[in-house]
Amino acid sequence: MYYLILIGVILIAIIIILNIFWRKLSRVGKEKIEDTLKDKQMEVKKKLIESRLEKRILGGGLFLIDKTKSFFKLSLLGVRKIKKRSQRLAEEKNFTGWKKDRLKKQSPLATTNENMLISLIAEAQALLKKRKIDEAEDKFIKALELDPKNIEVYMGLGEIYITRKDLVTAEEAYRYIVKINSKFLEGYKELAKLFELTKRWEDLKKMTEEVLALGHEEAWVYNLLAKSYKKRGYPEEAETYFKKAVELEPQNEEWLDQLIETAILNKNKALAYKGFNTLAQICRDEVKLQSYRDKLDLL
Repeated sequence: MYYLILIGVILIAIIIILNIFWRKLSRVGKEKIEDTLKDKQMEVKKKLIESRLEKRILGGGLFLIDKTKSFFKLSLLGVRKIKKRSQRLAEEKNFTGWKKDRLKKQSPLATTNENMLISLIAEAQALLKKRKIDEAEDKFIKALELDPKNIEVYMGLGEIYITRKDLVTAEEAYRYIVKINSKFLEGYKELAKLFELTKRWEDLKKMTEEVLALGHEEAWVYNLLAKSYKKRGYPEEAETYFKKAVELEPQNEEWLDQLIETAILNKNKALAYKGFNTLAQICRDEVKLQSYRDKLDLL
């Protein structure tokens, strides 16, 4: 009888020990699974962070050139205001003068780097004119190492990638230019050419509206905005902005042509005749003028 009780106690003890061991084993297994899941989650988070960082880099910063792959990315180094540099010749001379004054105040090393930069840009531009694209690109890339935010360099790179028909990379270059200096209108003009080339009329509209919002109310901007409306099938809105372009530059033959043609399309006889009368005073192309007369007679 006592033997049976003893055996029963031993069996119960063994069951309890096995239960405790099983629980520990299950806990260890669960912890391993959780650790594995955590590792996987960390890996996913890492990839997400890298992906976001890559997008941020591509979205707005400097070009990091990989010469072996002939490809470069834009890396984010922050946006800050730089000295005013206009596209007009007189203002460009003032900007050059400012650079020369700054050189006098710089250390010898900084002055050397500045001189090297000027030399590299000049060499690159000369090579570009000779259509030596690869050599020009190498010079521009070396210039970027000295001045990562140089507008002239990005304008040159943009031209190179347009020539290569790498329009995506060219667009990144021009967009970065206007991000560096929103007053540098040549950057916007190059973007506009790219949008016209690829028939991206909605993007052209948004860009011109952005330029106007920055306070650059110029005839070429209104003309491009009007063109974007006309190409998308809104001739009445186009007429309004062609009219603004002509008001700002009443002797511009191109703007007058656009206004007259759009007014004829909209059957706005008064505006078409008004534009034609102005055009007739400055245009020497009698064939074109007669063509407009014929169209006006049909209104």
